[in-house]
Amino acid sequence: KCCSAWYILLLHEAMFVQDPATGAMAEYEPVLIDPEGSRRAAVAMMLRPADSGVEMFFIQRAAHPSDPWSGQIAFPGGSYEVEDGDVFTTACRETREEVGLGLTSSMMIGCLDDQKTSNRHKGTALVISCFVFYCPDLGLPEHNYEVSDSFWVPLSDLTDNSNAYWHQTNYRPEPFRAIRFRSGQVLWGLTYRFVSRFLTIIS
Repeated sequence: KCCSAWYILLLHEAMFVQDPATGAMAEYEPVLIDPEGSRRAAVAMMLRPADSGVEMFFIQRAAHPSDPWSGQIAFPGGSYEVEDGDVFTTACRETREEVGLGLTSSMMIGCLDDQKTSNRHKGTALVISCFVFYCPDLGLPEHNYEVSDSFWVPLSDLTDNSNAYWHQTNYRPEPFRAIRFRSGQVLWGLTYRFVSRFLTIIS
């Protein structure tokens, strides 16, 4: 569980890192959703220091007809498996499988509020947990077949109002709030909600 004793200990230990995002996440108590009757999944939000300030890691999912998030900008992550034991392990395993980056409990600085959504292809409810990691020395990503691209984005770009965007989709008549990156790629949907919540917490 996100708020287990080891998690609280890690948060206090992480506060020595002199970064506003780390300190704010260390003090935040996430809202967790009872997963009863729902499938579970987890994603990893990764942060690193850079000359431009703190950066956040994103992937672009490969286009695939059976993937409800096909082609979208996202965090590494995926479905919980019984062998994982908990969703923290799910986030770490999926990150290793998708981009070859090894995350550990010592890198985790917190987690965000759970989000609940439905799989548009299967019509099942899904509770997603998002764990936040501060990882200065991760190395270079190695993509598997699920990922077409990955990149780091400065937090300053995510908070720049000139990058705010309304994204139109086929899922509903109203557009979604979104962020358009310098590359032209658009962040929207579930990952946008996690990013928005994170930026609110550290502001």
